[in-house]
Amino acid sequence: MNSKNQIKQQLREAMPYGLVTTRRELRNLGFAVYQIDNLLKSGDVVAVAPGVYRSPETKVSWEGLVSSLQKLQFEVTVGGLTALSLAGYEHYLALADTKHVTVFFKQKLPSWLDSVTEQVHWQARSRAKIIDIKNEDVDSLYWNVSSPQHPEITLLSSRPELALLETLLGVPEMLSFEHVDLLLESLTTLSPKRIDTALRLCSSVKAKRLFLWFASRHGHGWANKLNASNYNLGAGKRMVAKPGKLDKTYLITVPAWMHEQSK
Repeated sequence: MNSKNQIKQQLREAMPYGLVTTRRELRNLGFAVYQIDNLLKSGDVVAVAPGVYRSPETKVSWEGLVSSLQKLQFEVTVGGLTALSLAGYEHYLALADTKHVTVFFKQKLPSWLDSVTEQVHWQARSRAKIIDIKNEDVDSLYWNVSSPQHPEITLLSSRPELALLETLLGVPEMLSFEHVDLLLESLTTLSPKRIDTALRLCSSVKAKRLFLWFASRHGHGWANKLNASNYNLGAGKRMVAKPGKLDKTYLITVPAWMHEQSK
């Protein structure tokens, strides 16, 4: 790896525009320790955290970080509200100075993630808490997308049908009933087949019950094709809204005013 052209080519492959890489990955690609140190001294690579590097031309974004993790073989996917935003529903999402990015992981995410980008709060959850990742049908619930801000970066993200279930995990602690109500009102074109798959594979009783309750409340065409008896909804009552009224169909508490509207 003595040729400068070879080194530059390998750096481009390790760090495409917008992405970062790690010292370990560069070592795996054949770079010697002294070569990495020389690249840092010359400015051909820039450290953004201990052992984490970008090219001088790259401005680090959350999209680039997630894509980098996926390139580095971390099993991480964009989910929840962030996935819904990528799917075109961003006008229903809360605006704030701090960008909240929701991701779901199989193995623990690296500790350097929080230190690389400013004004980004990572909401990371285990994929096992929402979906049966071992089922062969699970792949149909994900797709490769890019954000309008960084169309050159591709991300593996939940489709809207799964992203909505992921969002419901955070009700009402992280997202209000009212916010979800407005969001679900707009989701008129979901795929009944993918919704069925997501509900069958979903491991959260709370998310499934809330999904079916909101679906019956809005009466979209796709909701009429769902049969609640096909999904494991657990047993017993679940306190979700506090205080709230008990919905006798799905045995969850919901805001009193929504309960009255939904009768």
